Parts: sequence; C-alpha cells; structure tokens
Amino acid sequence: MLRLHTARMPTVNVDLEDLARRSENLSPADLKALCQEAALAAMARTSSSPAADGGEATASVTQADFDEALARMQQSRTAHAASF
Repeated sequence: MLRLHTARMPTVNVDLEDLARRSENLSPADLKALCQEAALAAMARTSSSPAADGGEATASVTQADFDEALARMQQSRTAHAASF
C-alpha cells in the first residue's frame, strides 16, 4: 500500500519496509493520509529554503518527513481514543 501511494512521489532515503512495520495498525485510508502528510511536510520544509541556484526547490520527501507525519497521526489517534 505504501509503495502505491509513494510511486509518483520523489523520495530520498525512505525505508518503506521499516515504515510499513511501524504503521501496520493503520488502515489503507490512514496510509494514504500518512503519505499526503509527509508530502506536505516536505513541501513546507522546501518552501522555507530556496534552491541554491535561485530557482524553485524540489520537494523530495525524506524519512524524517514520514517520521514526523507518523508521529502526528499517532498523537491524533491517541488523543481521539482518550476522548472516549
């Protein structure tokens, strides 16, 4: 499922097998949201640091972007579960 959602995503040093192990309790919809959140994190990171040549920077998604997105999703799920 992660390979499907990252197929057209420019990634750098992302260990999908490790990410799959750490996100095995997520639904397919959650995995899609995880990939989208990681892409948004990469875009936010890239927009704050322009390219060295003065052009537009390319937003490559890194392991850190996925780690950040997964942590946010787990915090959200924990807070949601605690509200019951």
